[in-house]
Amino acid sequence: MGRKLLLKKRERKKLVVDENYEFLPKNIFFRFFSAVLRVLAVGFMYLYNTVVFGMKVEGRENLKGLPSKGFVSVCNHVHGLDCTMVACALGVTSLYYPSRKGNLDLPWRKRLIHILGAVPIPPSSVKAFQNFQKAMATVLREGKVVHIFPEGYLKPYHPELREFKRGAFKLAYDNRVPVVPLVISYRQSTGWRKLTNRKPLLTISILKPLLPDPDLQEKEEIKRLLNASYHEMAERLESRPA
Repeated sequence: MGRKLLLKKRERKKLVVDENYEFLPKNIFFRFFSAVLRVLAVGFMYLYNTVVFGMKVEGRENLKGLPSKGFVSVCNHVHGLDCTMVACALGVTSLYYPSRKGNLDLPWRKRLIHILGAVPIPPSSVKAFQNFQKAMATVLREGKVVHIFPEGYLKPYHPELREFKRGAFKLAYDNRVPVVPLVISYRQSTGWRKLTNRKPLLTISILKPLLPDPDLQEKEEIKRLLNASYHEMAERLESRPA
């Protein structure tokens, strides 16, 4: 009996993402607390990622001249904290990243990472997914960043780029915003880090933005954005063997 009650309690705590879910909370206290916490988190994680993982950022000059509207960033998914590395590399505290609903089911995680910009992807409801798309369009219209891992799932320290899904590139095309590819590559561990961490050190490179052409057919242009991002990222990753 006790086990059944515990399981039911856990089920009640799971996040419900339906048509009534508020993807972008309007509560002024939530928004203020979120803004403050994001600034603190990016500052702390920049230091933490640099010291612990040897994070090095390249290519910030490629962000110059971007339109005033927001953009969609993409990156290979190879580390549990790579989303924080993307935020640190881009120097933004207004980054939103769609996430599997299961990542937000735990009560403590649900609150924390939602405050820091995680937005659950609706698992089934068509209406909820439409609301999710409208929320992401609002984020981009406000000049903020939506980050998507087009490989879909985490594979720690994977040496090669994996197959991309098209969602990030469709989002960029639909909202007429650039795609900014980033890629995490590896360096051999050196110095004192050899004593504490056998994993390679991480370099995150910002590549040149890709602009969607609204005059081209949607299907072909999404495919072009996907293939161009994949090619540039794979080329950079292959040129940086650990």
